[in-house]
Amino acid sequence: MPDLKCTPGAASPAVTQATLARKICRKGGYTKGIRPPVSVTGREKKLNAASYGYPGSLGDAEYDHDISLQLGGDPNDARNL
Repeated sequence: MPDLKCTPGAASPAVTQATLARKICRKGGYTKGIRPPVSVTGREKKLNAASYGYPGSLGDAEYDHDISLQLGGDPNDARNL
């Protein structure tokens, strides 16, 4: 279960009510163009697992954004990973 001390979540400042149609609801998809590369998420996954005290294989762990990207979660803020 998420631990709000370790993963409080973070909303993207670029996604607001005024930009919703242009950002998230645009044709061609939104998350594909903003998802961070594995070089970023891999490092964050290791740090996040350590903060939770997870000793297992990272390949066996689900790693995702606390606030999903398609709902306006910040893809580049470690508080949301």
